[in-house]
Amino acid sequence: MLTAKHPVNTHSLVVELDSIIRHEAVYRRILTRTGDPHAMKQAPASVQLAPEVMLRLTVMRECRPELFMHAIRTALIAFALAQSLGLPEGQRDSILLAALCHDFGEMHTDPEILAAEHNITQYERRYIHVHPITAQVLVQGLLGFSSDATLAILQHHERLDGSGYPNALQGDSITVLARVLAVADVAETAIRRFDLLRVEMLFRLGQKRFDASIVNALRDLLHITTNDAQEMRLASNATGMLVIAQDDADMLRDLHRMLDELEWLASDLANEIDRRSPELSPLAQGALNGLLVQLHQMK
Repeated sequence: MLTAKHPVNTHSLVVELDSIIRHEAVYRRILTRTGDPHAMKQAPASVQLAPEVMLRLTVMRECRPELFMHAIRTALIAFALAQSLGLPEGQRDSILLAALCHDFGEMHTDPEILAAEHNITQYERRYIHVHPITAQVLVQGLLGFSSDATLAILQHHERLDGSGYPNALQGDSITVLARVLAVADVAETAIRRFDLLRVEMLFRLGQKRFDASIVNALRDLLHITTNDAQEMRLASNATGMLVIAQDDADMLRDLHRMLDELEWLASDLANEIDRRSPELSPLAQGALNGLLVQLHQMK
């Protein structure tokens, strides 16, 4: 039987959130700009955490602490986005719970495959693409889980243009909460690794993949100013992105991975991406091809 001296519960989540807010300026800014910075601290008390959820969060904290903190920060961003978008209280509670649990499936994925330095093979990618389904199975029917929360977990890697997984859904087939969680999930990873300009750059690169209204809400919360407008304009084309990324190993690796993902999705007949995905506009296709060529040259 698994036991822990300090299991994850509502109180411990409040403590973790408070620590993030006190020590990380960008999250203080996000909450302040929602107009109600205290709502996030109070939110965990209104969310029902099933014993199974508390157990899995405890295991995640003990065995995969970086994944646990990713879940906490993603929940903070997702809740703030829900506030900014004016979503009703019930949906705010659902997105908070979904964000906390969205990567439960990764606890059943080999950590070596997920390591930042590991180059994922096409065969291994299928293990990654199944983790939203695993997470959905783990939480479905648990106390406090609405159908909205469950679907958000299942769909948080779907993209508006059909390039996501596990079902290559498009447009309105993806729920609002899943779209919010998708932006929050990517934003947390980007904020942790890059400055805000590079966060903006990543969302510009994937502008057809994410809901524009949610990305705009994120921009407002992050308060990305126009002081770097020239560099942002540079980041809108393939050559410019490489100019910015060439001295940033993390950014360059992420660009490689994003393009590898797009290449794999385009060729994966099992998921019928080639049939389901809309064609890129000539301009977007040209930019992608140009970036792909130059990245391969830099390898």
